[in-house]
Formats: sequence, structure tokens, C-alpha cells
Amino acid sequence: MDLDVSIEELHQTIIGIVAQILVQTSAVQDERRAVYEILQDVHLTRAISAIKEKVNYELPYELTLMGQKELVESFYAPTNIYP
Repeated sequence: MDLDVSIEELHQTIIGIVAQILVQTSAVQDERRAVYEILQDVHLTRAISAIKEKVNYELPYELTLMGQKELVESFYAPTNIYP
């Protein structure tokens, strides 16, 4: 690796990687919700194994930022909100 860190050291050091975005849930009240993509446990192990094998690893779509964003947007869609 570029920083002279072995894959094994990387695996023993990192317990998770998180990415976050804010999703607007209400245009009227400017309300937003945080959505997280978390790479940990089995998915982190698979990602590190992919690095070793020099292949790409992708999270299941429903666990990605875009998958979570779509879920939040569909939950807060005007047709799902009752007065």
C-alpha cells in the first residue's frame, strides 16, 4: 500500500468506515434526516479481502447512501404522510 501499511495491519486497525449525507424530508419545514453508509463487520472484512485480491467490493444497494436516501425519501413522500 502507499502508506507502507499492510493489509493485515489495516484489518486489525479499522473497525468501521462511515459516510453520511443529509436528506431533505420536508420542503415546507426545511427538515432533514441524516443517512449513513456503514462499512463494518462482514462487509469490512469482504472489502479488505477485495483489496488483497485487487478486485472491487460493493455494499448491497440497500446499505449504500443512495439506497438509504431512496428509502428515507419514499418514507417521507407526501403520499405517506398523514395529517
